[in-house]
Amino acid sequence: MSQPAADRPPPWAVALLVGAVLVFVWTLGGLAVANWRLYYANGDLAIYDQATWLVAFGQPPAMTIRGMHVFAHHINLPLLPVALLYRLWPSPVTLLWLQALAAGVGAVPVWWVARRVGRGELAALAWAVLYLSYPPLHGMVLADFHYECFSLPCFLTALACAEARAWRGYALALGAALLCREDAGLAACGLGLGLALAGQRRIGLGTAVAGLGYTVALTKLVMPWFGSAEQAVFYREYFSHLGSSLGEIALSPLTRPGVLLRWLCDPQTGSGPLLCQLLGPLCFLSLLKPSWLAGAVLTLSLNLLSSFLPSRSINTHYQTLVMPFVLLAAVAGQGWLSARLAERGARPATARATPVVMAILGTWLLPLLLPGWFVPPLTAPWRQPAEIAAGVAHRPWAPELDRLIAALPADAAVAASPSILPRVSGRRQVWMFPAPFYWSPRASWRPFPTATLPPCENLDAAGLERLRGVFLARLEQQAVDWLLLRTGPAGGVPLPADVYAASVDWIAASGRYELVLATADIRCYRRAGAAPGGPNPRPGAGPGVPPTGPQ
Repeated sequence: MSQPAADRPPPWAVALLVGAVLVFVWTLGGLAVANWRLYYANGDLAIYDQATWLVAFGQPPAMTIRGMHVFAHHINLPLLPVALLYRLWPSPVTLLWLQALAAGVGAVPVWWVARRVGRGELAALAWAVLYLSYPPLHGMVLADFHYECFSLPCFLTALACAEARAWRGYALALGAALLCREDAGLAACGLGLGLALAGQRRIGLGTAVAGLGYTVALTKLVMPWFGSAEQAVFYREYFSHLGSSLGEIALSPLTRPGVLLRWLCDPQTGSGPLLCQLLGPLCFLSLLKPSWLAGAVLTLSLNLLSSFLPSRSINTHYQTLVMPFVLLAAVAGQGWLSARLAERGARPATARATPVVMAILGTWLLPLLLPGWFVPPLTAPWRQPAEIAAGVAHRPWAPELDRLIAALPADAAVAASPSILPRVSGRRQVWMFPAPFYWSPRASWRPFPTATLPPCENLDAAGLERLRGVFLARLEQQAVDWLLLRTGPAGGVPLPADVYAASVDWIAASGRYELVLATADIRCYRRAGAAPGGPNPRPGAGPGVPPTGPQ
């Protein structure tokens, strides 16, 4: 059915919306690409780049960076169509621009809902701009790359369709969101419960059951079939303070309420900062429509209760499945508040404008008044050139390393520090140093057994010597052609600085590698007898060698 002419947006409003989205994509996408070019990106971008490269060029889908199958890591089905595009433009830049575009497109359903509940073109455009200014959204775009970013516009569209009672569009958008990651089903389950509470009992309960069943099926059946032990590690390491099994963790609100309460109220691990940084930019309008927030409850609870610090930060991707519900709950809350103000005699224009002004003040004023609890938008269009220039100034060694990487043979086996890894991840054999030589026994993944390794923390002289023996023995076994390493405190690797520095020294003293580039921040080594490098062939042209670690 065609939209009534009176409800169709005027061309000037559409033009302003498209312009705002393009400015956002250019600003945040350009900064994300600059982070990659200037070696500020990190291991997650490398992981997904290698996964996409393997699928795009028909290689065995076993990531050496993670030591596991692509779908044992996460079930990210958008990887398959993205791989087709990646084959045309094989670079992490492709992934970064797609992520920025997916985030920017989310402004469209936000604008659509704001037009319906607010009945004002300027207010709707203001909400689209508020969405594009939302600090957690910037944190997601600039935190490397993650395939769940594609779920954001899908969940926003599903919510918009639910608000309009367009159930066919709702089902399609929700189905697309579920394909993005295995735990998207938790968000769908919460969304369904929210719909049931709002009166849509049949659709809501069906959504909740389907979403929960989807996540359980993927994590308990599909991912283990691909060889994943990731979920068990996740629960054991991130929620060990609540129990030693999934059942104990799930029942901890009943069996260990004191532990739960102390965790949430603790100044170091508490929920206050994250909740303020999620809700504050929208002036807490989301709380006026709690049924719209239901989709965020399960994911947000896991983030708040996790002992993994990045999950409680807005500068990571962990809030991706939380944001759509917080944002559209605020838009719906604006409609509710405007209606209440109108009932109390406020002029229609005042009633529509008041919640929008509150949200604008929450985004831009609260960070100035309470900087410890609220953060401003992480970047703005007028700041982008200055931020890139500052990054260039802090990376004087980048051009030299660029030239070396451009000359690496396409089939060379490379180990690199995390910030260098995304520049060399489009190949069959690539590791995050110190893998494949050893890894910290405390890490949540291991590319080879580490039962014989001593703990890497607080090593005495004997322990360090034992670790040196393991390192040198594996150095003899592994045919790693190139080592591209950052110096400084642990080089970004989750190892003690002294152990990391010792590892670099052991390479230099082994006699198996020659130093080819040395600056104040970089050490690059080539294995004796390895190809010296030359013009880099087309990605995917090299024959590739199966990884030596477990598949």
